[in-house]
Amino acid sequence: MNAGLGKVTAYIPQNGNDILQSSLPEVMTLQSEGTDFITDFNQELKDVSLYIGYGIGEDKDTCTAFAKAIKQQLSPSVLDADGILILAKHLEFLKELPKDSILTPHDGESKLLIGGRSNSYNRLEKAQEFSKNNSGIFVLKGAHTVTIARCDLYINHKCDPGRLLP
Repeated sequence: MNAGLGKVTAYIPQNGNDILQSSLPEVMTLQSEGTDFITDFNQELKDVSLYIGYGIGEDKDTCTAFAKAIKQQLSPSVLDADGILILAKHLEFLKELPKDSILTPHDGESKLLIGGRSNSYNRLEKAQEFSKNNSGIFVLKGAHTVTIARCDLYINHKCDPGRLLP
C-alpha cells in the first residue's frame, strides 16, 4: 500500500525552521512568533486538515494557540501526543473540534482523556462513549489497535506491538 500527502505545511517555532528545512525540504513552513515554542496561531487555515501532536508542548501560550487553531477548523483534525495532553487538560476545547476529528492516544493518554479503567472492555466502552458524545474517531493504540467511530469498532489483529511507542 502506498499513501502520502500532496502538500504539507508545518507551523513551527522560529528556531525550528532551519532544522525542518534541512531534514524535510519538501515540507513548507509557517513560523510562529515564538522563538522556542508555538506562542500564537495567526493563520487562516480553514480548508485544510490540521495535525496537532508530538513536540508542541503544553505551555500556556501554546494551549491558547491550540484553541485558536481548532476553533477556525472546518475539516477534521488529527490529535496525537501533546495535542491529546492539551485536550485532556482543557476539556472545554472538545466542543471546538470539527466533527470526525481523529484522536490517537496510547494507553496513558487515553486514561487522561477518558478516565481510568478497570479492564480492556471498560476502556473500549469509555472510548466508544467518548466517540459518540464528541462525534469523533478514537484510535486506541496497543497490541491490537482499535478504531472507534461512534457505534462501530474496528480491531486490527495484525499490529506489530514491537513498533508501538510507549
